[in-house]
Amino acid sequence: MKRQTLAFALAAALGAFPLLAAEKSAAKTKVVFEDPAGDITPDEGDAHPVDVVKVELSSDGKFILVDVTLTEVPQPKSIFQALVLGVAFDSDNNVKTGGAGFGGMYGNVPGIDFESEILASVEDGGPSKSAAASVIGVDAKGNQSSVLYSSDAPVMLAKGKVYSGKIAYESLGVKPGQTIRVIARELTDRGEKSGMFPDALLTLQ
Repeated sequence: MKRQTLAFALAAALGAFPLLAAEKSAAKTKVVFEDPAGDITPDEGDAHPVDVVKVELSSDGKFILVDVTLTEVPQPKSIFQALVLGVAFDSDNNVKTGGAGFGGMYGNVPGIDFESEILASVEDGGPSKSAAASVIGVDAKGNQSSVLYSSDAPVMLAKGKVYSGKIAYESLGVKPGQTIRVIARELTDRGEKSGMFPDALLTLQ
């Protein structure tokens, strides 16, 4: 838990750039984003940086599923190099409640109640074999609390270059049929949008 909290703090500290206006979208039961390869700034000394090319958000009645496709299998030597994706959740779909997403460092991302990281496993510098999701509370000032749950879900084995996390509805206080707002962020993209994907509305199965 402590390692996951430290990892999210590092992710929040990665370069601050203005966020362009988020695009509005209709609610869907599955949200898919694609992203060009090579639009990242790898950390010094990381020969296999995490480069996201696709993100899929869905649900199965008990868990929110986050599938992340990478350009290559990561080989992190530390928990910081193992960061795959950041996700902010507006669990009540109300921008007037919650706090600022991603520590308030990447433009106006209001109404966030929880955040999560998808973290690849660290195999002493070898290829990551699995991934897991953390759940971190966000207060009204945008401060991140300690990890609330380890998502109440098992570690997910990697499938080729796809790394996944499962986040329990119970961890976010949501129910089937509910529509929530989600914002995903490629953590190693420090361009104009700081790796932020557009806001998306996800209706839970």
